[in-house]
Amino acid sequence: MQDVLLSLGALFSIISLTIYLVSILRGRTKPHRVTRFVLFFVIVLNFISVLAAHGNLGAELYGGILAVYGIVFLLLSLKHGMGGTTLFDLTCLIIAIVGVIGWQVTGNALLGVWLAAAADIVAYTPAFVKTWKQPNSETPWLYTLGNLGAFLSLIAYKISAVSIFQIATILCGVIMVVCIYHKQITTIRLFSASR
Repeated sequence: MQDVLLSLGALFSIISLTIYLVSILRGRTKPHRVTRFVLFFVIVLNFISVLAAHGNLGAELYGGILAVYGIVFLLLSLKHGMGGTTLFDLTCLIIAIVGVIGWQVTGNALLGVWLAAAADIVAYTPAFVKTWKQPNSETPWLYTLGNLGAFLSLIAYKISAVSIFQIATILCGVIMVVCIYHKQITTIRLFSASR
């Protein structure tokens, strides 16, 4: 059963990341530059930490897939992205970098995974704000299919302290989907209330 869950998790992750890549190239998705910059470092360092902490194959596979796409999304965000110059963006960048530095200074792989998860959430904050204001600047497919992939790789093994990065990724994905659809949710509520 683990092999099936891992294979499906990897497949959904690759599909979601590929859809996101195509959406950026077509000009529909405008990734936030600070988010992609910090996520690249967080994702790569998380992958190294998971390997060093002898994480399960699900965490390693998920981390490896994200690391490969992380560099691609970072490079694409430089040309096709938005944001990165406001005081809020720079503050989030500094906080995330401090988290990454703290993680590296400790030399503790498990603590590194936890600090990577915290830095991941901080790194996503500018993207949450951007997407809330401009929901059409993101595609929900990255976050829905990506969350499914992360969830399948998470449940393939017993959840442990090393699983926190997958959990943080799922949380960020859920928040992004809410940011993308918040106007439709509000419209549905208002329409229902007026009946």
